[in-house]
Amino acid sequence: MKIRIYSSGNYVIVDDGTKIYEYAKGHTLYIFSEDVFYIKEITQGQFKVAKDDVDNGDILDELENPYTLETFTTFLRENTGFKTAAGGSAATVQNSDLSYTTTVNSGDTLNLPNITVTDSNGSTFTSPSVKNITCTPAPPSLTTATLMKTGQTTSYNTGDDGDIEAGREINFFTLANNNPFGNTNRFTSKVGTQVYTDSVVIDWSTYNGSTVLAYYHGDANTRPWATQCTQHLTSTFNGLTGWNLFNINQAVNIMNFSFPNSYLYGYAPFNLTRRYMFVSTNQAGSNAIATETGGPNPFTIGSKAGSLWGIWTRVCTVTGTTIT
Repeated sequence: MKIRIYSSGNYVIVDDGTKIYEYAKGHTLYIFSEDVFYIKEITQGQFKVAKDDVDNGDILDELENPYTLETFTTFLRENTGFKTAAGGSAATVQNSDLSYTTTVNSGDTLNLPNITVTDSNGSTFTSPSVKNITCTPAPPSLTTATLMKTGQTTSYNTGDDGDIEAGREINFFTLANNNPFGNTNRFTSKVGTQVYTDSVVIDWSTYNGSTVLAYYHGDANTRPWATQCTQHLTSTFNGLTGWNLFNINQAVNIMNFSFPNSYLYGYAPFNLTRRYMFVSTNQAGSNAIATETGGPNPFTIGSKAGSLWGIWTRVCTVTGTTIT
């Protein structure tokens, strides 16, 4: 039901469609309490207007334009008085969006409640109301990072990699911070599980806040280097289209130098015993760089015309827990 409320001379007029009420401005006050506006006058009694009715556009001015909470409150303030209480007048105290409101009697003291602030680092603290707040500046977005751990945990000499275990993350498989799925797994599927559709693996060690690197290792066919470079440029795996043969850094990134099951990629979710795989990084000539995942050297030279395996990668966009 639409209700018109407007000013006419010395009166506030309320027209609910069936009856017209006239509230003398000099004897009328309004109170806002528990999401209800009360318009009160000695002879006419009171008329109630719910905040939801204002929000829904059901309270109109003289020209039948809907009020907002702000314009309706302003109208009432300009055309009525405040609540009268024993011992003197009272005032309504409220914030700009009316989510906080209370009435203070004349002579009383109002202690405004504290507010809770969530800082840019995720911590919370309380602060007095009506006070400027300085939050911790958000750290700048960086595109740099400490190198990853290699995965080697056995030491063969003081000061070697197995002794120092230099690099970021807790270990080769465990992130120092949660991935977008709320766990510290370095490797997950596209939906955050350990079940890998189409042999697509998401490596969260490469996540920069907006993109992440995906690896596809489901193609077990050997081909010449040039063919492997273009083999999956338009292929779609697990809903992701366009894959490039991994480069030498992307190849090293997932090598686990503890040699699980005697292979650099011999761990879940890859579990690969393919020793020789082309990488896209190369130079002029007939020879190509290839992995040697059986070690001890991680790379070797192979003929570009020969046929070796490959792994393919794709940079994906991350929006919440959606990967595209």
